[in-house]
Amino acid sequence: MRYDYEGIAEALSLRRRAPILVAPVPVRGDVHIQAQRCKGCELCIECCPVHVLRRSDNFNDAGYHYPVVTADECVCCQACYKICPDLAIFAVLRETPAQGAASTQVQP
Repeated sequence: MRYDYEGIAEALSLRRRAPILVAPVPVRGDVHIQAQRCKGCELCIECCPVHVLRRSDNFNDAGYHYPVVTADECVCCQACYKICPDLAIFAVLRETPAQGAASTQVQP
């Protein structure tokens, strides 16, 4: 008996499916700004990859414009924290509802 290996290989390749991938949960963060520490260098505004910061129209006590958050799209990359010479800004991971439920459960 002779097998048609090329025909079998072709038939198998037509039946293959791409793997089913679950879309990753988007990472979101909350930006915290200590306006009184800010010296208005605007490095955080320039380095933000998702452009969620802009210069405030207001001044802090030292007379500098400080950054403000304009959108809810922070990806918590910490670029603002890493570049700020005055440590006036940082981001923390936002707690998802699943994380919040897990953290509020009482352990027996």
